[in-house]
Amino acid sequence: MICIIWFSVLGINLYSQKNDFTWLCGYAGGKGDPEFGISILRFHSGNLEVEFNPDIKMYLLNTNAVINDNDGNLMFYSNGEDVNNSLHQLINGASDLYKFSSGIGGIPLTSATLILNKPNTKDEYLIFYPVDSAFNLDPFGRVHTISLQYATIRIEKDNPKGILLNRDTDILRDTIWGTGFTACRHANGRDWWFLIGEKAPATGIYKILIEPDTILVVDKQLFPNYFIDGVSHACFSPNGEYYVRYTQYSSTVGGFINLYKFDRCNGALQLLKEISFFYNGLYGGVCFSPNSRKLYVGHSAKLYQLNLDDPEPWDSKALVDSIELIPPGGMSYTFFNNGPDDKIYMGTGGTQKLLHYINKPNLSGDSCEIKTKGISLQNYNASTPNFPHFRLGPVDGSICDSLGLDNIPLCNWRHEQDTINHLNFKFLDLSAYGVEQWSWSFGDINSISNTSTDKNPFHQFSGNGIFTVCLNVKNSYGNDTLCRNIKIGN
Repeated sequence: MICIIWFSVLGINLYSQKNDFTWLCGYAGGKGDPEFGISILRFHSGNLEVEFNPDIKMYLLNTNAVINDNDGNLMFYSNGEDVNNSLHQLINGASDLYKFSSGIGGIPLTSATLILNKPNTKDEYLIFYPVDSAFNLDPFGRVHTISLQYATIRIEKDNPKGILLNRDTDILRDTIWGTGFTACRHANGRDWWFLIGEKAPATGIYKILIEPDTILVVDKQLFPNYFIDGVSHACFSPNGEYYVRYTQYSSTVGGFINLYKFDRCNGALQLLKEISFFYNGLYGGVCFSPNSRKLYVGHSAKLYQLNLDDPEPWDSKALVDSIELIPPGGMSYTFFNNGPDDKIYMGTGGTQKLLHYINKPNLSGDSCEIKTKGISLQNYNASTPNFPHFRLGPVDGSICDSLGLDNIPLCNWRHEQDTINHLNFKFLDLSAYGVEQWSWSFGDINSISNTSTDKNPFHQFSGNGIFTVCLNVKNSYGNDTLCRNIKIGN
């Protein structure tokens, strides 16, 4: 038996951005059917914990956006049409954001809504969504929208119901991509970049800068070829140096990937590779490993790993898993998301009661440990929430490092217990903001070694009991400490 009781020793970290520590996944509940409802996934203890709520009524299918406060507490969530607070009540005035109703609730597009914390505020959040999306299968794409809009919501500590400050505010009016919304922290460590492209045959990508008082379309960068838009997913690498966009147009035309280098200072994109592939399928997605050196590509029932250190990563790609037997309701590798535990989680895109995950995504080939159908849920689910990488600080020493913000470490860790010898543990550092030194204390005075300076140490406890395990992380800007009590045995 192992029981986790956790607490934090307060360091001097100024960020504490745990805005992605609580996830919601599933179909609308409140029907009296135990297979419908929402699974609440929490990462506060370092390891994933899942709770089922059969009464949450929102339908989170293709569009699933969630935001937490800096301590990881749920603030609100949306399917692109309606916005519910942490009490699972509709925020007054925040309904029908999207004007093209799916009929079942939620935007019927992949990753078509994104929620960001507003720069320089503690209790205001921005939610971005498309307007008047159209579906037309033509040589240039199948999904586009004519406007990108946003709303501002305030969630105060003593008012979890939330206040809608504004809505339906235009950012950009053009025929643009209607899916694959994502953002990246600016090199100053405070603001956000939001990228969205023109619908083909136009070839531009708009760069939108989100500052404390303004949302500004900075420019439009043109590329030689247009990008066909379909069922799409896009993301930045955890270090902010890469941007990738995946789209699946149709089961006959196939899919496309564009991989770019990204400059967090000025928003410039450098096209590295255009990839097309012709496999049958519809749902898919992309995701970078936590160390930003691997790119995972899900295309229907196949999952590939690309090594970005290779000159031609697509040519040397490895098929790391595939689903040989597609169950009723469909199953894909799609709706990718980096977890705060340094694992990668995936939805199925179908009516399944499960999630896939990659246990060690930094490792190559089979060593990355794909866990297809690895997490069982009580409810039906297709997706995971659409998050950016919140824990990305300023680029130290760059021309944009102008706000006096420092990459002060934010400590976090998790553990793995040996399945054969229950006293053997591996501890894994999950800390953010450029950690340079690690100092572990296992609270086990009877052990041969009670401390370690390894990043990811092993420890054999001396026996059953309650042990206070602490990690202190440090760099030139400061330090942070996190302690948790681990109970081993009865």
